[in-house]
Amino acid sequence: MMVLLVLLNSLALVFGANPITTPIEIEPNVDVQVRKFSQVPDYNGKFSRLVSINEFNGDLYVTTEVSGGLIYKIDKWGTATLFFDVANSMVLSVNRTMDTSSFIHGGLRSVAFHPKYSINGKFYTSVMETRPSNASDLSYLSDVDTPVGADSVLIEWTSTNGAPDPLSYRQVFRVGMPVYDLPIKQIKFSGDNLYIGHGDGSVQSTTVGGGQANDALGKILRINPLQSGSNPYTVPADNPFVGNAAFLDEIYAIGFNNPHHLCFSKSGELIVADAGRDNVEEINIITNGGNYGWPAREGTFVHLDVGGLITGVAPLWANDSSYGFTYPVAQVGHEGQIGDGYVGQAIAGGCPVENDSPLDGRYFYSDFPITGTLYYSYMSDMRKAVVQGDPGQLTQARTYQAKVFYDHDNDTATPSIEFDSLGDIVKYDIANADSRADVRFGRGANGEIYWSSKRSGAVYLITNSVYDNTAKRTTVRGELLFNSVNCGSTLASTVAADVRRALANAAKVAESRVKITSSCGSLVLFFDVEIESVREKQFVADFRESPAIVLGSSIVSLYGVPDSKVEDNGANGDNDSDSGVPAWLVAVIVLLVVVAVVLATCVGYWFWRTRAHEKMSANALNNNRSDIFGGRHSVASVGNPEAKSEPTGQAEGLRLHER
Repeated sequence: MMVLLVLLNSLALVFGANPITTPIEIEPNVDVQVRKFSQVPDYNGKFSRLVSINEFNGDLYVTTEVSGGLIYKIDKWGTATLFFDVANSMVLSVNRTMDTSSFIHGGLRSVAFHPKYSINGKFYTSVMETRPSNASDLSYLSDVDTPVGADSVLIEWTSTNGAPDPLSYRQVFRVGMPVYDLPIKQIKFSGDNLYIGHGDGSVQSTTVGGGQANDALGKILRINPLQSGSNPYTVPADNPFVGNAAFLDEIYAIGFNNPHHLCFSKSGELIVADAGRDNVEEINIITNGGNYGWPAREGTFVHLDVGGLITGVAPLWANDSSYGFTYPVAQVGHEGQIGDGYVGQAIAGGCPVENDSPLDGRYFYSDFPITGTLYYSYMSDMRKAVVQGDPGQLTQARTYQAKVFYDHDNDTATPSIEFDSLGDIVKYDIANADSRADVRFGRGANGEIYWSSKRSGAVYLITNSVYDNTAKRTTVRGELLFNSVNCGSTLASTVAADVRRALANAAKVAESRVKITSSCGSLVLFFDVEIESVREKQFVADFRESPAIVLGSSIVSLYGVPDSKVEDNGANGDNDSDSGVPAWLVAVIVLLVVVAVVLATCVGYWFWRTRAHEKMSANALNNNRSDIFGGRHSVASVGNPEAKSEPTGQAEGLRLHER
């Protein structure tokens, strides 16, 4: 065992170390399309440092951190206008200043609007505020023995008729800080309750901070921020530590280093990205009263005070389940040399895509400080992760790296530029190859994903996270025969889900638009893919050339190359009528019309022939009458040639009588 460890360490010194050994893959057919959505005005001749993106009533609101402490409103066309000057209003209202001692963690952090804003006008900001020289008359949620000159503060503001009142400052709570790093972070509403992410108040790689102590540091807090009588806020009755002297009533979950990104799924799950120390970045789904381990744990490892890449963590103990920690649903390891301290890697989390767009079902996150590498995990995998119990049974959702394509000129007619990361887009935009990325994420009113950069002052839209409800769609049907997979095997239990995901990726649709049924023996999968009509031709062509193009190499290597067939449906990319009616229905209608016209023609011809025959019969009868009554022979002469003819005058009289 010792020999193996020495060998692994030697390899790490040559190729680089990473505590997470599971490789990060790039899935086939998954492209992230990006365009610039808005440019926020510069501050003092420099790009505004955007640190949060928040949606409310269909508009985006971004905060500018130390770039003036401003909130900009961005409308649906991407126009940015100043909504509120928080820093200046603090001075006007209570003569307090926003603290920017930390260029990275200072200033204005986030904004959140009360769900009843249209009625009460309340909105909230999380800021770093200069600590008064005499703080004895201020109420602290928690404080420290030797505080620095800045406090984490949650502030309530009030708008009248949609216009923020700069004199309406009201402190909700205040937290004393031992250092300037990892203070209060993002805030998010769910119902009437406000969730607050607060860092552990430690300096990266030098101090192990809070997380397990009876204070606000390293916690997710939850309160109802509206004032109630003399109380500046109230605590929900189901907060997990209400009445527990060991922890503050305001705490919702414990054990975090830097939980700076919060987002809720449609089903109400709180997803938090927690930046680590020297080894592991975490994505956590938060439960009421959960303990996420920090500083005793970092990712799925024991955290060691000594720090350093690899040297700062150890395997989980055999009895680890007895401690009751909850582990991440996804995690990303740092890369570098063994013993490295902070290597400039940290995670920024986003929001799940849940809008039936081509990227539906994914949660995006990024190595935000330097590279801006874009990652994602599937929400279905995150929900299935085993995050408590025996260490040998723990599982995490797989992390994938996204390919990024930038519509650099906002013109879909010109080719997009492929980049390795979001950071490369920032470098391109500001023409600075040495720039950091400093990425943050937000979600729009229709579930679309935006991201921003402190370095470019821009907000970008991931365009294929937008669901196009105007696109024409058709259904492609086919089947796949996996000869090497038996229906009762372990592989058979996963192949349908894997194939569904691969088909969705290739068709650029949500997994919900792929239906799979199967039959046993050799495993046969029958599929229906509801695809945009313009993509059908290429999808069918790829399938006919080789199923591996559509399914990807990982599925083929795992389950083998399947026999396949796929229905054509015309495959011309224009299979719907202009009205959106499916092409097959149009064909049926046309056929019915043709049949109706033929039948009508036949019936008309029959009536015409019948009438013509009747007319001919009538004419023949008239002719016979003429011969009988007005000819040269009498009735008798018709039957008897020997008889004599009637006089001419008598016959003429009969003809006149007929008229």
